[in-house]
Amino acid sequence: MTAIEEIRSLFPALDRKLYGKSLVYLDNAATSQRPDTVIQLWDRLTKESNANIHRGIHRLAEEATAEFETTRDAVQDFVNAKYRVTGDIPSVTRTINSIQPTTFKGKALKKTAQT
Repeated sequence: MTAIEEIRSLFPALDRKLYGKSLVYLDNAATSQRPDTVIQLWDRLTKESNANIHRGIHRLAEEATAEFETTRDAVQDFVNAKYRVTGDIPSVTRTINSIQPTTFKGKALKKTAQT
């Protein structure tokens, strides 16, 4: 099995054939495909610990918060960050727009009005 085949096998939706060809799905700002491990964890948490994180003192909220924090730690390790710098963002577009001027050092494309 090639590396690409191995990665594809982690995402159940990519097993589908459309028009006789393997599904190709590129990520976008609206949604992305989830690997089976994420689907399984989401299913378990929804069934067993469905609660708002950081908002309750009851057992379900504590479990949901612990899972959330564990995930943030995993992201920190994955991106090899010295500090946990992950955070919640209102939208990818808004975040890119807020960091884009500093990221591209004035080389940004000018916005054009759509009428």
